[in-house]
Amino acid sequence: AAERGISDGDRVWVNTPTGGHLNVQALVTERVAPDTVFLPFHFSGRWQGADMLAYYPAGAHPIVRGEAVNTGTTYGYDSVTMMQETKTTVCQIEKA
Repeated sequence: AAERGISDGDRVWVNTPTGGHLNVQALVTERVAPDTVFLPFHFSGRWQGADMLAYYPAGAHPIVRGEAVNTGTTYGYDSVTMMQETKTTVCQIEKA
């Protein structure tokens, strides 16, 4: 984070090979390795930086809103087990 000028609480863009462009708030911590990014899978309500709340039925808006990492994961699979790879991808991070 420091090498990219990103501080705790900054808004950042996470860009992935599939064209995913996720706008999230950075939490800089020693709990995640320096060459690793962690994002929750189960957020919703935003899509590549755009607010989607208007598309939810009345009373059905998400309790916690944010980008879902699923927007940016790749379409690869494990060649041994033939299972899809939906929990990892490469990415680039830049300050928003």
